[in-house]
Amino acid sequence: MPDPRPAAQRRLGLLDRFRSEQRSRYDYRVDPLEEGKSRRNVSTLDDDTTQAALRFLMRLDRALDVTDERVHEAALYGLNRLLEAQYPNGAWPQRFQQPPDPAKFLVKKASYPDQWSRKYSGTSYSSHYTFNDNTIGDTIDVMFLAWHTYGDNRYRSAAERGGQFILLAQMPDPQPAWHSSMTPTCIRPGPVSSSPRPLPAASHRA
Repeated sequence: MPDPRPAAQRRLGLLDRFRSEQRSRYDYRVDPLEEGKSRRNVSTLDDDTTQAALRFLMRLDRALDVTDERVHEAALYGLNRLLEAQYPNGAWPQRFQQPPDPAKFLVKKASYPDQWSRKYSGTSYSSHYTFNDNTIGDTIDVMFLAWHTYGDNRYRSAAERGGQFILLAQMPDPQPAWHSSMTPTCIRPGPVSSSPRPLPAASHRA
């Protein structure tokens, strides 16, 4: 006999039954805390991962007329964490665990340093301001969708600040382009500038 529930509720039922082989390695809010056990608790914006999940939750929330408290709470929780993860200049990182410290990330126009290495240093670039794989664009899209869905002007403001970052991030002459990953480089305690940083070859090809 066919499932009589609306399509959106049938999909939600599939989510309830979802069990991943990798699940135990990650930190889920629904799981109880276990003393002495460490789980991965990193959110990624790379490859439209978090953004796609939030779009799904928002559209499902709207399809259910905001009647399912779990779906609604999950959507708002994810959106509010994205607001917290946004840098003061409007950018977002590739991955994040906690909100940035505003004192460490002053808003400045992108610039070329006098010297920098043209080789990938091997250090993590997950916290850099990230255009690679359309990270900033996808996140701005989510914020506008959140504003249209819930009418909360915080989301529109975050999207607009993301657009302002795109303008700030354009490099000056002689090469007024955008770099796929930019990091705040501390020149001295306090002042911070946005400078390009080389990425692995695979990231440039993405």
